[in-house]
Amino acid sequence: MTDLISIILPVYNCDQWLTNTIKSVQKQTYSNFELICVDDGSTDHSLEIIKRIMASDHRIKLICEENLGACYARNNGVSYARGSYIAFLDGDDLYAPDFLQANYDAIKKYKADVSMVNIIQNDGTN
Repeated sequence: MTDLISIILPVYNCDQWLTNTIKSVQKQTYSNFELICVDDGSTDHSLEIIKRIMASDHRIKLICEENLGACYARNNGVSYARGSYIAFLDGDDLYAPDFLQANYDAIKKYKADVSMVNIIQNDGTN
């Protein structure tokens, strides 16, 4: 059996990107994860989007808090994490489909405690 990975997603007024962000997690080749969305007092439609998507995916969890900032939201999410490993994602980011699998494989292969990755910024022109 594979280890559970907890993905922490702080959410604050990112409704224009949020559906794609969550879908990028749902499309992972490594499927043993929980996505912990921490709504940090959003005033847009972010909370509604999370609730709609989580209704059909038991791996998605929701925590609601007053607006205290992304750092607090991440820490709050970590306190609810049940996974052997923790990954972070922001509301306007996307994971490549093999992101979790590649990191999990590297951690296991090298018996690492931490995995750090580079990001690729895609402005939509390529």
